[in-house]
Amino acid sequence: MKSNMLKKVVVGTTLTMTMSVAVASTDIPYNVLSQSMSSVAYANEEISVEKVSLDQNELNLKAGAPMPLTATISPKDATVKEVEWISSDETVAKVEMINERPTIIAGKPGDATITVKTIDGGKTATAKVHVTNSIDVSGDGLLTKDDLKIILKNQNSHEGDHRWGKAQKADINDDKKVNHSDIQMMQDKLASYKGEFLYKRVVFIGIDGAGNAVKDPQANAKNIQKLISEGAGTYEAKAMLPTISAQNWGSMFHGVVPSKHQLTNAIVGKNPYPEKNPYPSYMKMLKQERPMLQQASFTTWSPINKGIIEDSAGAFKVNGRNDETTTQKAVDYIKTKGQNTRNIFVHLDEVDGAGHSNGYYTPKFYEQVQKADQQVGQIVQALEEEGLMDDTLIILTADHGGTLNGSHGGSSPEEQTVFWAAKGQSIKPGTELSNEVEVVDTAAVIARALRLDIPKNWDAEIPKGLFQDKK
Repeated sequence: MKSNMLKKVVVGTTLTMTMSVAVASTDIPYNVLSQSMSSVAYANEEISVEKVSLDQNELNLKAGAPMPLTATISPKDATVKEVEWISSDETVAKVEMINERPTIIAGKPGDATITVKTIDGGKTATAKVHVTNSIDVSGDGLLTKDDLKIILKNQNSHEGDHRWGKAQKADINDDKKVNHSDIQMMQDKLASYKGEFLYKRVVFIGIDGAGNAVKDPQANAKNIQKLISEGAGTYEAKAMLPTISAQNWGSMFHGVVPSKHQLTNAIVGKNPYPEKNPYPSYMKMLKQERPMLQQASFTTWSPINKGIIEDSAGAFKVNGRNDETTTQKAVDYIKTKGQNTRNIFVHLDEVDGAGHSNGYYTPKFYEQVQKADQQVGQIVQALEEEGLMDDTLIILTADHGGTLNGSHGGSSPEEQTVFWAAKGQSIKPGTELSNEVEVVDTAAVIARALRLDIPKNWDAEIPKGLFQDKK
């Protein structure tokens, strides 16, 4: 039998595909064959790129900060989607692939233009990048008098003088000189935290689906109970509505109610949190303000790392897949890098799994709560063994509870009532917090502890009576 062959090479971003279509000419009338061939040829016709755009066109970054860029090709079904990235000055801003995403890495202070150019057609889009120095002059991820000392040491230097090479990092107001204006800027920043304890790190542990079960004798949550007795806590805190994971972890990280951050389980499992957004997470704000800051996130439920914590947070992210691995990875990290890490998040998920499978507040559920409590104990023990407890703020809470039939999402007390606890040097042991605490408030507590300005558009607030600092 004879056949006519149609061959077309389609070039994608990383893949070359060859497609063959065989048509038996002896079995099909000529006019039908012609129509069939025309349809196949049309279907395999190359679609040219018409336009490329970027999600961000103007960026103000601190030296060393990472910022992912997303390029969108139009039309969506263009045949060749390959692009190249060009920087007008790589000492100011360059593009690297991080987490499989094109990411700007800010260099020295100055201005640069990042251009994305399509291989097909040479279509371009640009992003203007302005880089300035971080207020974290010492580069330790904290805001302290050490930063002020560096500015004072380098005052009276200006661009072009013999000291500028070393002094320029102290130019935090971007006027090409180090003088009283930089000193005043730093003094004003530190004045906001006068008399407050300097926490060198925050460890935030979230137990998915735990509700307020840790208060019940069946849970035997000795480690969590001990932390509450040594710090502050409530068993009557409120989760956000709807009582679903993405909505609540999203609120805890982004400081706003779900209707504002608009995260759902379906969204966070597929898409990174948009960088161009009025509600950045506290992790992103920390990294963008202090690019040398180290932080980490260990999760059993991976969508938190994918769709809630932005890649611009520059966090070391680990998806443990089960609570035992997640805990061990966190413990190992604390023992090796905890000293210089300012922010650590640990998410345990198997309590929620037990609730779905067996019903919440059932014997099997409580068994898993006890396991989670033991894992909390392992994390605390690692902090103690490394001598890190004295300058660490520990926060524990849950994102929701659930019903006896294994569901959640509603507004019943079983679903919405959760525990919330914190322990640190500025917290009086045995402090009982009011039932006005909401899980969204977690963001404000972490921000304050790490001397990060709380955005005015946040819904998060510091619970009354939590910190006992003397002003």
